[in-house]
Amino acid sequence: MIDPISLIVAALGQGLLAMFQGAASEAGRDAYLQLKNAVVSRYGSSVEQSIAVMEAHPADERSRVLVAETLRRAGAAADPGVAALAERLLAILDDPVAIPSQEEDPVEGLRREAGVRNIRQILDAHVGRILDLRSRTRINDTDLLVQNLSRQTQVPEDARHDILGLHQRIRVVVEQIAAAIESGRTRETRQRLGQIQSYQDRERAGQLVDADERLRVSYETLRLTVEFYAGLNEGVLQRIERSRDQQDELNRMFGNAVLMFELADFVIGYVKDFALGGMGELEQLHHDVMLRVERARQDQRQLAQMASQDAVEPAVRQAILGDIQDREGAIDAVVDEWAAYMRDTRKYYERVDAVRGRVPTLEVIRENARIQITVLEFIAMLRLLKQTSAAVRAAVETLQGFRLAPLTSNRVKRLLNI
Repeated sequence: MIDPISLIVAALGQGLLAMFQGAASEAGRDAYLQLKNAVVSRYGSSVEQSIAVMEAHPADERSRVLVAETLRRAGAAADPGVAALAERLLAILDDPVAIPSQEEDPVEGLRREAGVRNIRQILDAHVGRILDLRSRTRINDTDLLVQNLSRQTQVPEDARHDILGLHQRIRVVVEQIAAAIESGRTRETRQRLGQIQSYQDRERAGQLVDADERLRVSYETLRLTVEFYAGLNEGVLQRIERSRDQQDELNRMFGNAVLMFELADFVIGYVKDFALGGMGELEQLHHDVMLRVERARQDQRQLAQMASQDAVEPAVRQAILGDIQDREGAIDAVVDEWAAYMRDTRKYYERVDAVRGRVPTLEVIRENARIQITVLEFIAMLRLLKQTSAAVRAAVETLQGFRLAPLTSNRVKRLLNI
């Protein structure tokens, strides 16, 4: 187990380096300040001074040793609250997109649960339709799968249309949940747009928020798709354990195999066709801002040349050059903030690639489910044959219990009334 002091110092050090290099997200900066403020408020000026030294020299190992020594003397090793803040900071630095806040919004959790319930209901209804169609139509079980059904003209058109809409129904639920979650996250930001006085700036900010929300809804949809798949997959086997009889168990196993196939097939198709919405608009907005920044820098340089002329009064020249220097710092801050934001958003590509890396695994799961359906079809046929064979044997054994009455000569005479 890692030493709490080492954990705190590592978190502070990595946070400082990330901010120094411009790689820290807003959540990372907030988490760093939260950790720093916590240790300073609890352990006093000596800790604050040692952290100030580390902030001035974030790459210097001696400054980290100094912070560790002051924290240890102050008793921070026995503070689980500060250690938890350090762990959170390290987690955010490692994955700034996936951990936007310390605690999940309970409303988001309820929305996810509702999404899982809705999709489970959709899948249960789908399995019910498949079982009904299976009982009324001469068709192989695997031909009832969505990817094969469009070619089965013997299936009634209304039933075929209903079954083929499965993936779209799942997609609608996931996208609605994702949109609701992200809308809640950006509500406060949208409310603040009204505080921007300039109409043009307010419009540009609105475009940025719109593009950012489309990007996040897009990614959240992909994340929920995989999350819902895992949750539904975890629960289906429990149903088989509650089977009432052999036929019920066989039906449940068939339904489970169909469910697993369709879920895996949906996720595979979704991931393969997935594109990050809003990213193109964000790239264009970033490009436009950088062009405006470059024009501002050119204007600054021209103004500096004008102010440097001998005809300009020295006091005015000094004031103008000071203004230029201050604005240059503001421009640098804007450029750095945009660079950090774009780095964070581009991390979505890495996460999408990671999900795409799961496609071969999902394809194996899907193929396993397809073979399961085929084998269950064999088992159903074998059970029917065994049941038929058992019925024939029972009939034979019953017939063997009866003997024909002997047709004697006396019986013949009685029957013929002789």
